[in-house]
Amino acid sequence: MLQVPGGPELLIISFLVLVLFGVVPLAVIALLRYTGRDGERVKELEARVEELERRAGRVDGAARNPESEDGSDEATVGG
Repeated sequence: MLQVPGGPELLIISFLVLVLFGVVPLAVIALLRYTGRDGERVKELEARVEELERRAGRVDGAARNPESEDGSDEATVGG
């Protein structure tokens, strides 16, 4: 006849089920998925920003104010 566990056996089985199928393995899997990318997403976004800057004509300060001595974008006032 099949015996139903109780007491410490039930606690051990519950703990094992929680460890095998609970939140902890899901968190570990999520961490492994997002840390193993070697910054691919960051590189993609940086390339996209460079492309958009190139389209807007802002590469190497091309869109900066040519009258500004320090290279800032601020306009000269009163001069």
